[in-house]
Amino acid sequence: MKWFKHFSNAHLSNSLEDLINDFGYEGYGRYWRLLEILNESFDGETCFFKIHKRTIRTSLRFRSALQTDSFVVAIGLQAGYKVVVSENHYEIEAPILLELKNRDFKRARTDRVTDTSKNKIKNKNKIKSNSAVTPSPKKACNETIEIVDYLNTKLGSKFKPTSKETIKLIQGRLKEDFSIQDFKTVIDNKYSTWHNDDKMRTYLRPSTLFRGGKFEEYLNETIPETHEDRLAKFFADAANG
Repeated sequence: MKWFKHFSNAHLSNSLEDLINDFGYEGYGRYWRLLEILNESFDGETCFFKIHKRTIRTSLRFRSALQTDSFVVAIGLQAGYKVVVSENHYEIEAPILLELKNRDFKRARTDRVTDTSKNKIKNKNKIKSNSAVTPSPKKACNETIEIVDYLNTKLGSKFKPTSKETIKLIQGRLKEDFSIQDFKTVIDNKYSTWHNDDKMRTYLRPSTLFRGGKFEEYLNETIPETHEDRLAKFFADAANG
């Protein structure tokens, strides 16, 4: 695949917006450069890559290994990516390349140029369709408040349940039949694995926890039992005789 489609509004996606917030537009440029690097080794089928850390650091022009690690870990949080960091290598799984390969580029380009009026009608119908299934503000508010309050209690944070982006993310997952308890489980799971990690603690936020690309994966993670968990279980058993 010698080229892939780059939508002009890609920077508005939730995941890339997080990347821009954390790393600036340099991070946005490095995102596409990394995709180009992976694509150079992409055979059209296998989307798993093992790349030496020095190669990534040099190609993305980072000054330190820590900066490179932080950026690649953030890439692993993007939809369409999985990343494992070892001592000398990054193991990157990028199924997004398969998605890009399967797009009908020529047809998409023709539609944009020659069929503008049809696209406008289609977009209007899409807006009407989305409006028809949007939950009532009262329901959305109640669910969002409960979930965000749970997150704030867990983290000691002050995220606002009135944030439009947070409401959008939560309602998106609820439309996919995830429950409020599922949100609480995701919060608990990622708190257990991230809150003691300086790199990952900053990702304990709605924009990372509740986005579609990773939510189900976070929900189904198996969290190792901690020392505190074992103590709590011990005292609970002792209290029950």
